[in-house]
Amino acid sequence: MAVSVKVKVTITGASDLGAAVKTNLEAFVEKVNAAVETTLNMIRGMIDEQAKAMIAGSGKFGGRWIDGLHVTLDNMLISMSHDIPYADIFVTGGTISGHPLLWLPIGDGPATGEQLFSAAHSKKPLMLSINDKIPRLFGTSSVTIPAKWDLNGVVQNAMQNFADSFAAAMQG
Repeated sequence: MAVSVKVKVTITGASDLGAAVKTNLEAFVEKVNAAVETTLNMIRGMIDEQAKAMIAGSGKFGGRWIDGLHVTLDNMLISMSHDIPYADIFVTGGTISGHPLLWLPIGDGPATGEQLFSAAHSKKPLMLSINDKIPRLFGTSSVTIPAKWDLNGVVQNAMQNFADSFAAAMQG
């Protein structure tokens, strides 16, 4: 990542003074650029760590939910994305509707590749395991999911450290 600041100073008069000021300003600009980059990388790391901890602590969200979150820094912009396209529902909350049914897991749900069949004479729509006849999924017309992850709060919390982190990077 390259962060750059351009400063133009014109000094008239003694050339020795102009050269010294230019050298000092260039050194200062380099120091500011390095401090900004260091601080943004530290903030990005804090956001990544805190957001993943929030996901891990919010219920049955395993490895693919935690590892699927990506916090990146590009051209002074910190952004978050997730490999799972519907992960944002746990940030915003909302209702998901089935077409006609939404199939939700019972317990841990079916194992990968497990074959299921419909419980034809059940009062509720269920999908059972072919192997042990235990219900693995149930059907519903919709489900309302509350917001579980306050990722905006994580960002705000991390950004509260920006000024102190930048000052420390400038002194270092």
